[in-house]
Amino acid sequence: EIYTNKYLSNGGTRQKFFFESWGMPASFKNVEDKSAGIFSRKVDELTATFNTLSSLYGDDDALKMVKIQPGILAFNKNDFGPSLEAFGEKFGVEESKAMIVRNPGLLSTKRLGAEAADDLTMQLSYVVEFTRPIGAAGPILLV
Repeated sequence: EIYTNKYLSNGGTRQKFFFESWGMPASFKNVEDKSAGIFSRKVDELTATFNTLSSLYGDDDALKMVKIQPGILAFNKNDFGPSLEAFGEKFGVEESKAMIVRNPGLLSTKRLGAEAADDLTMQLSYVVEFTRPIGAAGPILLV
C-alpha cells in the first residue's frame, strides 16, 4: 500500500509529465502510452520482495525501510542476500544490517559493489539517517 500510493497513484499507469502536451493543438489526440513505468510492479512481486526483506532484516526493520524509501520494493530482491553477505564480511553482519536500515538505498547494491565498500559507506549511512528528517534542502542549509 505504501509503495502503490507513492508510485502508482493512478491505477498503475504512468503519469504524464506536464511538458508532454506543450505546443500541441487542442484537437491533438496522443497515442495512449501503454509502456510500463520503472516502478510498475505487480502486488505479488512487491510481496515477494518484502518477504525477502523480512527474512533478512526482520519484519520491523523491513517495514521501517519501506516507509523510509518505498522504491526499494522495485529493487532486485535476488541481490539483497549476496550484498548483505559482502557487507557482512567487511563490517560484520549486525553492523551491516544496521547500516542498510539507516540507508535503504544500499539495497540496490550488487555483491561486487558491496565487496568494494569501504568505511566511508558506513559513515555516510549515519549522514543519510541524520539528514533525512530535514528534507532535500537540509544538506544545503548545513553547508
